[in-house]
Amino acid sequence: MSEYTPDTAETLETIAQFVSETPPGELSQVLNDIRGLVNNDSLVSEAIAQPLSAHNTNTLAVVAVAGSDASFIVSKFNALEGNRFVDPNAKLSYAVDHLAQTASDPVPHESNNETEEHRAALNAAINTYTQDHYPNGHCAVFSHDNSRTLNIGIVSNKFNPNNFWCVCCVSTRKSN
Repeated sequence: MSEYTPDTAETLETIAQFVSETPPGELSQVLNDIRGLVNNDSLVSEAIAQPLSAHNTNTLAVVAVAGSDASFIVSKFNALEGNRFVDPNAKLSYAVDHLAQTASDPVPHESNNETEEHRAALNAAINTYTQDHYPNGHCAVFSHDNSRTLNIGIVSNKFNPNNFWCVCCVSTRKSN
């Protein structure tokens, strides 16, 4: 009986599927298992780049800003070109390392001046709500160029894999 060896395309597709379907709080364990199974770090790095970015933006991952205590939400609402994301409260954009879940290389980012006052007020109210109802919660209100639409993101994570208890509560809303 011959041993089945998947081709590179099939391996890439399988890795991408594993990453995209990873349960909350289990990403590092899944990536370690993938590395052990595939035993080819360059192939794994190639395979996880896009699905890892999608996973983080879909789950509103909170990334730490390198060299500070600051953190912010990564989402489709604050994504820019070149794997950069805007922290609307700091008015900076950062390059995000989706694997390490860190942000670096801050660059000033101009917000939509037409909606900034409303965005900041709504952000303050949502922040109060989040602190009152989600002990581990993070939130942000995102504005868009040439649009009066504001997008609200709230995320709260509680991970305890030793007790098989990993929860990720994600909420997004739109305000016009």
